[in-house]
Amino acid sequence: MTTRLTRQRVFFALWPDPGTRAALTRLQAPLQGRMVRAQNLHLTLAFLGTQDEAACARLCAVLDQLPFEALTLELSRYGYFARAHTVWAGLAAPSPALARLHGALAQRLAMEWRLAARPFEAHVTLARDASAPSGSAFAPLLWRVDQIALLASAPDGADYRVIAARSS
Repeated sequence: MTTRLTRQRVFFALWPDPGTRAALTRLQAPLQGRMVRAQNLHLTLAFLGTQDEAACARLCAVLDQLPFEALTLELSRYGYFARAHTVWAGLAAPSPALARLHGALAQRLAMEWRLAARPFEAHVTLARDASAPSGSAFAPLLWRVDQIALLASAPDGADYRVIAARSS
C-alpha cells in the first residue's frame, strides 16, 4: 500500500509581532481593494510552491541552520504591482541586513530547490484586486524583525499556517 504524502504550498517569510501587525493594518485604511487579513501580513523571503512532507522537513532544517539575527526595517512607502493589482508597503532604502539574510537563504535553497529568477523586492502585501494608491509615502513604520518562519498556505490561499519559526 502506498501512502500519499500531504502536499502544501510553502514559503519563507519574516513574521510580524502583534504591534507591527496592528501598524501594518492601519496602513490599509486609505487603500481600495481586498485587504489582506491582519493574521496573514508578512514579508516573503522565498516562495517554494507545492512541496510534500519530506521536503518540508528538509526546509525546516534549512530554517534551523540559517544565520538569523534581529534586524530593523523601515517601511515608508506604498508600492503597486500593476499586473497583479496589488498594493504593498516597502522600504524607501535598501536594508543591507535584509539583503544578507535573503542571500543566505537563497544560497541554501538553491542547492535543492528552484527559485524565481526575478529580483527580490522586499514588501508586505496590503491589498489585492486593488487600485493604485493615491500617494506613495507614509510616516515611517519601524519593524524590529525577530522572527522568521516557514509557512504553508491553505488550499484556497486565504490563510497561512506556521510550519516552523525561529526567533533571533
